[in-house]
Amino acid sequence: MIVPFLVIALIGVVLVLRAVGGVHAPSRGERIYVSLSPLPLVVSLVVPAVIGLTAGFSGPQQQALLRGSTWIGLGLSVLLGIVGLGLVLRLVKSRARWGWPLGASVVLAGSPFALVAVSVGLLWLVGRMR
Repeated sequence: MIVPFLVIALIGVVLVLRAVGGVHAPSRGERIYVSLSPLPLVVSLVVPAVIGLTAGFSGPQQQALLRGSTWIGLGLSVLLGIVGLGLVLRLVKSRARWGWPLGASVVLAGSPFALVAVSVGLLWLVGRMR
C-alpha cells in the first residue's frame, strides 16, 4: 500500500529537481556515479525480496542473508548519498546545472536510507504520543 505512494513521491521529487536544477551533461566521474546510484536500492530491497521469495524468509541462513544485504544496501545508500551531495554542491558552487541526471541519481541513491530514517522517525513519534 505504501510502496505505490513512495514511488509516486520519488518521481515527484525527481521532477521538481529537474525543474529547479536543469539538465546537465555529466562528466566522466558523474556518469560513474549515475550508473552506481541504483545499487543501494537493488541491494537493500530487491536482493532481499528475491532471496525471501526463492529460499524463504524464515530460516536462520536466509535471515542472515536478508539482514546482511539490507545493511549493506543502507550503508551504500549513505555513502553514495554523501558523495552525490558533494557532486551536486560542487556544481551549484560553480553555478552549473545539476538537476538531471545527477540530482535524480542522488535521490535514487539516498532513498533506502531516507525510507528507513522516516520510518524510524515515525515510530519514535508514535511512541512519544503514548
